[in-house]
Amino acid sequence: MKNKSFQCQIFIFFTLAFAQVQLQIPPAYIVQNTTGCLFISLSESITDNCSLWILFNKEPLCILADLHKTIPLVDIDQNYKGRIQCSVAEPYNQASICFTTGIQPSDAGVYAVRLFKPPGEFITNNTLHVIGQPTKPIISAQSSVIAGDVSTINCSSVSSSTLSTGHDLFYTWFVNKHLVSGHRYTVSEQGGNELTINSVLKQDRGKKIHCLATEDEGISSEPSDEIVLNVLYAPEIVIMPSKNVSVYLNDSNLQLVCSLIDANPASKLVYSWTKDGLKIGSSQNLTLKTIKRSDQGVYQCLASNAAGTSLPATVFVDVLYAPEIQTFTLIGGQIVNELDSFVIVCSIRSPRPGNITIHNQNTNETVKIGYNVYSVNFIENSAQCYQTASFVCLAGNNIGRTQSHPLDLYVKCRPRSMDDLYFQTLWGKHITFSAMYLAYPRPSIAMTFRKFSTAPDVSVSTALWDIAIKPKNISAFSINIKRDFLTSEQFGFYTVNVSNDQGFFAATLFIRPRDKPEPPHNISVMCSVARTAILSWIPGSERGAQQTFLVSYNTPNKRAQDNHTVFGNSLVISNLKSRRYIFTITAINMIGQSQSIQDSCTVRDLEKESCPLKTVFGFLFALFLLISVGQITFILLTKFRQRYVNRSHIYTQNAETALVNITHAYDLENVHASMSSRTDNQMEASRLSCTYEDVDISGQAHSTQNAETALVNITHAYDLENVHASMSSRTDNQMEASRLSCTYEDVDISGQAHSTFLGMTS
Repeated sequence: MKNKSFQCQIFIFFTLAFAQVQLQIPPAYIVQNTTGCLFISLSESITDNCSLWILFNKEPLCILADLHKTIPLVDIDQNYKGRIQCSVAEPYNQASICFTTGIQPSDAGVYAVRLFKPPGEFITNNTLHVIGQPTKPIISAQSSVIAGDVSTINCSSVSSSTLSTGHDLFYTWFVNKHLVSGHRYTVSEQGGNELTINSVLKQDRGKKIHCLATEDEGISSEPSDEIVLNVLYAPEIVIMPSKNVSVYLNDSNLQLVCSLIDANPASKLVYSWTKDGLKIGSSQNLTLKTIKRSDQGVYQCLASNAAGTSLPATVFVDVLYAPEIQTFTLIGGQIVNELDSFVIVCSIRSPRPGNITIHNQNTNETVKIGYNVYSVNFIENSAQCYQTASFVCLAGNNIGRTQSHPLDLYVKCRPRSMDDLYFQTLWGKHITFSAMYLAYPRPSIAMTFRKFSTAPDVSVSTALWDIAIKPKNISAFSINIKRDFLTSEQFGFYTVNVSNDQGFFAATLFIRPRDKPEPPHNISVMCSVARTAILSWIPGSERGAQQTFLVSYNTPNKRAQDNHTVFGNSLVISNLKSRRYIFTITAINMIGQSQSIQDSCTVRDLEKESCPLKTVFGFLFALFLLISVGQITFILLTKFRQRYVNRSHIYTQNAETALVNITHAYDLENVHASMSSRTDNQMEASRLSCTYEDVDISGQAHSTQNAETALVNITHAYDLENVHASMSSRTDNQMEASRLSCTYEDVDISGQAHSTFLGMTS
């Protein structure tokens, strides 16, 4: 019986154990000082006669009976009243204990339920974990990190939960109060306690980093203390002045400053200066006291601190100066043969390209020029005699100019005349011959003589001749030959041979005794201008003596003639009459005169032909004025006609008497003027005084006073009516008479009396 009872207990034990495994509810995790419930599963279903106890540390907290009733009987331990509530949920087959006030770490532990159900009892349990706040994390890192390196930061905290949960703490990282993000930041694992900053930047300096620790199922810790990143980095520098520096040669005290922009640490910096890669200084400032050409170059500054060395700061110092002639030479030799080749090379030393000119000083010619270059070459493939000269190289830039020493080039060539003078005729006993020659080397002179062109040449002793060879430059020579008092036997053909080791040049001088001049030729006479003849001709040879020209002219069948002496080859004769003239031109020198040449032309007075045309235009203009004045006058005379009608007869008689006196005075004066003082100039002035409308009486000064006296009387005698009558009575016949009164020589006033009278009356 006992054995059967023991077997039964074993069976029940294993059954209960299996039921607990199958019905186990996960432990409860309740944060400290908060409320929550712990659920414990029941291994058996609840029936009417069941009751259960909820135990903590083997002490009952709650006793529940009458479970089948709607409101079961609940008895809570005196120490837990007001803190907990116990209940059974039949549908879920579980019991619960809920904490209605803040749960404390002492509440953590294993809670058991003992279910009394006939024929036995069943025990199940569950664990309550009270989650506390993790301790404040401790953050740690290197005190400083060099830019570019990797920085590792650690965060550590401890769980304060009662009954350890066995869960890891989860860490959260913040940079400047923002969650860490970006590829440069790496956390050791999800929620890990190690933060890595890959390749720390200069800009990371001063960033603040902190962390939080959070337990699973629980709350986060308070933030850790912040750490401030101290990033060390190499100096950042610039040279002042920062742009390229241009200075003039021999300037003084150029200072270059290695200026610090940023560095950490910014103390105990070490500076270094180099020029074109060579170290020249170790202070922050570099001073160039007196600028030399060698100071031009690339200057670099470096600065170093505990974190490293800066990138180099660079500036270029440009030393400005006028270009210097570095090379000025001849390739091919200083002496070359004609038609050989040569090259003139000029190169400069200058801070920047310049303008280079190769100049021929003898011909004042620029043979080569280059712009913005360092060298130029003048290439001549065929040397010419005139290129024997002194050359210079000129170079300049915006700073100044320089000139080389002369470079002499000698082109060996036979003599040749610069004037292409092969033959020249000279006259008289006293001979002077001058010519320019090109030659190198210096030429010599030999002369031969022949009396006639067909006679043989005879050598002439140059000792009897004054011969001078004067160099104008290296290859140009002036040759002067003089001889006085040649006899008649010494007139003839002289050959002047100018020669050197390259060849010769021969010029023939035909020396002749002086003779009378050759006649002029190609005479031209034009008479198209009024009363004027224009003559021109081509002179013949003077034949050794200066010549003048005698120009004479007369009319056919008349011996009387006028003569003009002319030193040139043209003449203008004015104030001629309208007729045909014969012009004769003769050349004269101290030996005699040439044959004469003649030509003729007819002089026309164009003004005479144009006078009727002027008169017509004058008439039309005067007629227009008369009609206009007449209309105005008619209106005025209508009003005053009656007033002056009785006095008009008396005034008319006085006016006629005055006109008789004027006519008589003018006739006398005209006769006197034409008999006594009539000149060509007065005739020309009289001709020109013929105008479109009136005849000018300016040449008759003697009659002016008498006419003015008479005209005063006329002015008082004639009234406006008589003026109108006289203006309207001027007919075409009177205009024609006025035109016919215009003569070539004198001015007829008879046609002007009526017009003068009208003008003075108006």
